Amino acid sequence: MLFVPFYTLVFPLLGYRLEPVQAVQVGILTEIFGFLSSTFAFWRRGLIDFRVAGFALVFAVPTAVLGGYLANRIPGGWLLIAVGLALMVFSFLLLRGTVESAHVDAPVDSNGVKSGGSAVREHRDRAGRLYRYVLRNDPVRAAAATVGGLFQGLVGFSAGEMSTVEQVLRGGLTPGN
Repeated sequence: MLFVPFYTLVFPLLGYRLEPVQAVQVGILTEIFGFLSSTFAFWRRGLIDFRVAGFALVFAVPTAVLGGYLANRIPGGWLLIAVGLALMVFSFLLLRGTVESAHVDAPVDSNGVKSGGSAVREHRDRAGRLYRYVLRNDPVRAAAATVGGLFQGLVGFSAGEMSTVEQVLRGGLTPGN
């Protein structure tokens, strides 16, 4: 998320001019190395729930390909406007969600995990630590993965951001979980 604005806004100040689509391409290439490193670390520690990841990938990958195609068809200025508007919407939803979640208590199971009527899952990492979380592979998660995948292809980021926004708004990422 930091690389595309850096290549779009800071690079010209340093004397290197990149078109918005080029900034996205260089940002994605740079991001790939960090992504691969963190994925390998999570995999090695046994922290990946492949059922959750697989569900999101089914929706995110095709729309990321579509976004990559559209990124070369949409004028660069429109891409920047789309990114700015999307980030404002994500920020608004997160701020609203955190204020609302401070005032609304979701049902909690005997382990202290917010359930909200969804399945509470358990996962052990390679060190034997137990994680409890709510599994919600449903249309809301599918929509978040779809929008995130589309923006990932268009501008080089957003799949992870959309997932985080969706989890925070639905109580999947709360302190202590």
